[in-house]
Amino acid sequence: MTYCPFRRPESNTVAIGGVELDLLTFIQHEGFVYQQSRQCARGTPQWTEWPQGTFSSILYLSSGSLQIQAPDHGIETASTGEWVFLSALDQPLRIRIDVGTRLHWIECERSIWLALQQDHLHGESEHDHHACITCRKRNEALVFRGKQGQKMRLQLSELERLKGNQAIERLRIASLSYELLSTTLDTPEFGQKPAADPCFRDCDSESLKAAARYLEENLGSEHSLRDLSRQFHLNEFKLKKGFKAQYRTTVFGYLRQKRMEHAKSMLLHSDASVLEIATHVGYSNPSHFARAFRETFGVNPGTLRRDI
Repeated sequence: MTYCPFRRPESNTVAIGGVELDLLTFIQHEGFVYQQSRQCARGTPQWTEWPQGTFSSILYLSSGSLQIQAPDHGIETASTGEWVFLSALDQPLRIRIDVGTRLHWIECERSIWLALQQDHLHGESEHDHHACITCRKRNEALVFRGKQGQKMRLQLSELERLKGNQAIERLRIASLSYELLSTTLDTPEFGQKPAADPCFRDCDSESLKAAARYLEENLGSEHSLRDLSRQFHLNEFKLKKGFKAQYRTTVFGYLRQKRMEHAKSMLLHSDASVLEIATHVGYSNPSHFARAFRETFGVNPGTLRRDI
């Protein structure tokens, strides 16, 4: 598809949780779309899953209000004269748009943010919103908002005045939509450090503890990072990073250590054979068990038992 600011806008109606928005869509550049609602939202407001069609969206409210609900964010309410940034990735994010709301709406693919941030990241903190948007480690939704300053309000007002019927108007709309994005990026909110690190949450620590307990209680079972991450609602990066930070070892290093500690206790305090103990802690091959035990404690399991 060829992207061109001279293209006539597309007119469509979007239904979001019981309300309808009549939108004019201007496809300005590959990965960058500007939209505006020509009429106020109508219908019966209700919570619905965010209909995310792209990597990120910035909503500017000319009138009305909307609410956004994301994990670990609670409910954010944006009203007339505010803007709100959304980037949900694969996280559950819900939205409720009130009747009477009018919006301007910018959608940006990840490629746009990567291009915009190259210069920014060389001199700024890696922990502000600019950096978090495209951080490869992020798997949480980003939701934050700000007030429309005078410059932004003037840009939005002119965008509302232009209809896009003529090519010269469409060129001006393209220019203004980029200016609007630039003005938004220049706000203090985009330079702030997020309230919580989107790469790691407090509840992730509890999930890690639960995963560690599960491993200790299931020493004889087979485990995989994929299964553990699904069971304890952590992606594999967080699971590996969390174990390193919290337990100073890898997931499987932790599992091996607990297996060896339990095997040693059984050797010292039970009559089970070395083969039975090896099987109990998840080793089907006795020689593999013996090597792991020797690497951990510096002695063979049979020798330890004879030395008692």
